[in-house]
Amino acid sequence: MGIDSSMPTLMKRILVLMGLAFLIGLYPVRCLVAIDEAGQIVFWARVDTNEQIIVKYVHSVEKTPWHHYYRVGADKRLYLTHMRFKSFGAGVPHYAPVVRHVDGWIEYAGFGESFASITWNVRDDLHHYLVWRGHDIRLGTRVVSGMNIRLEVTDLPIVTFLRLPRGGLK
Repeated sequence: MGIDSSMPTLMKRILVLMGLAFLIGLYPVRCLVAIDEAGQIVFWARVDTNEQIIVKYVHSVEKTPWHHYYRVGADKRLYLTHMRFKSFGAGVPHYAPVVRHVDGWIEYAGFGESFASITWNVRDDLHHYLVWRGHDIRLGTRVVSGMNIRLEVTDLPIVTFLRLPRGGLK
């Protein structure tokens, strides 16, 4: 359906602008989202390819801090680049291609693993945090202790991105 030539110029311009606004609203924004067990987005943030995110927590058995470092892939996968922990014990992988000592931490790297999503069981006593662009986001404030949270990278239409509840970071 075209724009009628007898229609006033102002009306034509309004229709063109509305069409452009609609198309812009469909433009995708790459986001890291945290989704609760009910499927609700409880955290969102715009991310770029190769951007680093970190998941920090206290190991449930060792009671020492662990950090998992991921890079956002162009394919929307999360690539595990390395992990750091303070001590060996239950739950520590028995092998890593690269092992280093960095500032009092043991660092495992070179796994070559990537994930479409990552699910964590968030517990208050384990102090789960997501670190994004220097912001520590306490995951325990986003879900009830003992519930799962799934992290994934997805493209959201800009109109959806703008309508998400506050609590995400742009």
